[in-house]
Amino acid sequence: MSISGRVGAQAVSAILENIQAPIFAAAWSGETLFVHLAAAPRRGTLRAAISAALSDAGVRQVRIRFHNAAQLTAPKSLERLVARFA
Repeated sequence: MSISGRVGAQAVSAILENIQAPIFAAAWSGETLFVHLAAAPRRGTLRAAISAALSDAGVRQVRIRFHNAAQLTAPKSLERLVARFA
């Protein structure tokens, strides 16, 4: 945990690296951690695995977003995504 009570970036990164999923970004927005994945089969299974792993580490609020290829390659969408993490 970090001083603010929120799980630290290194801990979140280590957790997400151990999950076999096409995760390409994760960022805090307030007290919610948003996890972004490329579209994949078994979304329900992936969502449950990510939520459980993060919950076990103390992350209370998680939003998991799947993005299809068109969303990731469309300039408007990509610009919005980059702006959010910049």
